[in-house]
Amino acid sequence: MDDPEESVDEHSISVVVPCHNYGRYLGEAIASLDAQTRPPDEVLIIDDGSDDETAEVIEKIVATHPGIRGLSRRPALGAVRTFNDGVSATSGDLVVILSADDRASATYLGDLAKAFGEASTGFAYPETRLFGARQNVWPARPFDWRVLARGNFVNGSAMFRRETYERVGGFDERFTTMGKEDWAFYLRAVALGYKGVPVPSCHLEYRQHAGPSRNAASMCMSLVTRWRLYQVAPEVVRPSDVVIGWVRDVRGSVAYGLRARVHRGQ
Repeated sequence: MDDPEESVDEHSISVVVPCHNYGRYLGEAIASLDAQTRPPDEVLIIDDGSDDETAEVIEKIVATHPGIRGLSRRPALGAVRTFNDGVSATSGDLVVILSADDRASATYLGDLAKAFGEASTGFAYPETRLFGARQNVWPARPFDWRVLARGNFVNGSAMFRRETYERVGGFDERFTTMGKEDWAFYLRAVALGYKGVPVPSCHLEYRQHAGPSRNAASMCMSLVTRWRLYQVAPEVVRPSDVVIGWVRDVRGSVAYGLRARVHRGQ
């Protein structure tokens, strides 16, 4: 039986902008929200213990944007706790977490919101365009939960239902050091019967920094992380997915190392 259609125009949208020492980029993120064809109903910038100019930047933004609130706390509590605190401090039916160093295309919120016409849609995700230290494009590939069980193809700024977030229980803080809390969230949502919807008509501009990212992991950590994903979503992830996915990680790491050596002329 098909899911009943919803009126997407009735959805309210909240955007949470977590920031830890990215004050120098924050203006770009907010400018991309100012340019939305479908403006957000509320924006919350949450400063997670930054020791750069973030506090001053937020103060200036809040002073010139009546619809934006700022939240600061000390000491830093980490990305996952920041995400959860930010979502809890907002009230929109639909939520987007936009990192302070990223940018959203002009139709981002409007196009993603249109994907929630069925009650079974738990999250909607766009194309991802990398910029900065590395350039690439990751298409919004068709949703397939079997593929998702072996590798995450949904970016961390996908739009999700607050209802889905509450049923999942938010982002799992056990993934704080692993950097895969978004992947765990999507898998748990699927385990509860929700689906993801790709939206190729909009894109996230995902900034790439030089050096390792929070998601960079050793092969040992990769295996531990994948096993944890199996533990939190056994209805979706099978032991074979853990093994096959980990083997792919190893092959990818070896290939990356070889390319790096060739680039250095070794």
